[in-house]
Amino acid sequence: MCIVDEAGRYVDCALADGSGELQYRALRDGERAVEALAPIFKGNAGTAGFVSPVWNGSAWAEGAAAEEIAAFDAAHPAPVLQKTDAERIAHLEDELMAAKILLGVE
Repeated sequence: MCIVDEAGRYVDCALADGSGELQYRALRDGERAVEALAPIFKGNAGTAGFVSPVWNGSAWAEGAAAEEIAAFDAAHPAPVLQKTDAERIAHLEDELMAAKILLGVE
């Protein structure tokens, strides 16, 4: 079960028994439990997911404004992946071949 506040914003996840009774967690004022998988949170710029998930009654939706998403993306840039040695060597070989062609050298 997912716990949402009075505005439907995601708060937490909780276990429920077969009858739907929450285990190890009590609801606080304004909270309610919804039977749903936890939302996927955005990890960094360029990835899918929610910055501020809101339960709309049947599915998760984005609760953050465009400015909030832009601020999140700026604060969490996508990682820069390093090339492998083989990729760097292949790139250098391509550049060397292009230079040889330009200079007319075999």
